[in-house]
Amino acid sequence: MIKMIKINSFWVNEVKNIINGLNEGIKQKNSEVVKGYLLELMKLLNEKYNYELRSSAAMAFVEISELYPKLLKKAIPIIIDLLNDDDSFMISYAINTLDNLFNEFPEEIKLSIKNMKKSLNTYDPSVRKIALSLIKKIALKFPSYLKNYEEILSELKLTSHDLDRNISSLANEIIKLIEEKNL
Repeated sequence: MIKMIKINSFWVNEVKNIINGLNEGIKQKNSEVVKGYLLELMKLLNEKYNYELRSSAAMAFVEISELYPKLLKKAIPIIIDLLNDDDSFMISYAINTLDNLFNEFPEEIKLSIKNMKKSLNTYDPSVRKIALSLIKKIALKFPSYLKNYEEILSELKLTSHDLDRNISSLANEIIKLIEEKNL
């Protein structure tokens, strides 16, 4: 059974049209059509001066990553770059997409660690929490990998004192995990 990517009513028309085309390509099992629409969607993430367009595209990537993670392998570097965005919503969409892709592409997603500092520094506790969840997944699969990122370890130590107990607890859990695995 072919699953269709749901169109969110908040998305701008350009993104809705791309998703319709993508769904059609998936239905027809036409990889060239699918690839073309994915490239169009990736270009929209670079639309720095059109927030609605960019955020709609980022939300679409979250949807696609849930249903068709294999389609997004080439988009991973662009999604990782979104972790450096100034907008917490864009960072959130990027983390959710990377989290959805982790089981399929763990080696590629672990590279996101180097861009996670901003995610841990954001004022938005929900972004900090999902960032920590992804960092924990990476730490569990690649415990020695995180040891090489002193900047992230320092951020984790700062985050371990977060006023939100869930966040500080998760940060402490990751620190402990890294220390135990790297003795």
